[in-house]
Amino acid sequence: MALALAAIIAKFFVMLLLLNVLAKGYGHKHKSTCSLKDIHINQRKTIKTLTTKGHHTVWEVIISNTCECSQMYIRLECQGFRSGEIINRSKLVKTGRTCLVNDGFPINGHKTFSFRYVSARPYPFQPISSTLAC
Repeated sequence: MALALAAIIAKFFVMLLLLNVLAKGYGHKHKSTCSLKDIHINQRKTIKTLTTKGHHTVWEVIISNTCECSQMYIRLECQGFRSGEIINRSKLVKTGRTCLVNDGFPINGHKTFSFRYVSARPYPFQPISSTLAC
């Protein structure tokens, strides 16, 4: 009888452990494993344009979120950044030495967001902060 009770208790604890692992989504990339390193920035030349300062290139910036979780309030280092044309404020807002991406709205997991700017050469944007939204 004591052995049967011990077996029931052992099975109960194994089931609790299994439920705990399943509830946490074992094997998935969680909020705790997502970070700023999951934000990747690529740029490409699109076309050349004529501005008041001469010929410049239109650059397309593609920001990728490789995490399963959404990331919002993404800020980029952009001290000294200037565009030869106005960028839509819902795409990029410069305040001081940082720029807010997508008006603070999230870039969902495994999705991209892009904007364009005009400059003679590409600006080296770097992500400096974001807020996870899992």
